[in-house]
Amino acid sequence: MESLDTIIHNTEQRAAAIARLLTLIEMDTAIIRRHHEAHDESVYIQQYIELRARNLTTLTYLLEADGLLKANLQLGNRAA
Repeated sequence: MESLDTIIHNTEQRAAAIARLLTLIEMDTAIIRRHHEAHDESVYIQQYIELRARNLTTLTYLLEADGLLKANLQLGNRAA
């Protein structure tokens, strides 16, 4: 997370990083969902699950960095 420390105090850079992470998490989730729907449980899908988890960890770090917010991010299933 060392490289993230440089943007924590820059509001614009931090906001851009948070927005980008949200987009990446959404894209990872869509890919995982498509593979699950195709009944594909290969190593490929596990890589996306791990990537999404890392992105969630990074997002949590950025949200909690100033100490004003405590984040407890979890993935849920959207109602059909």
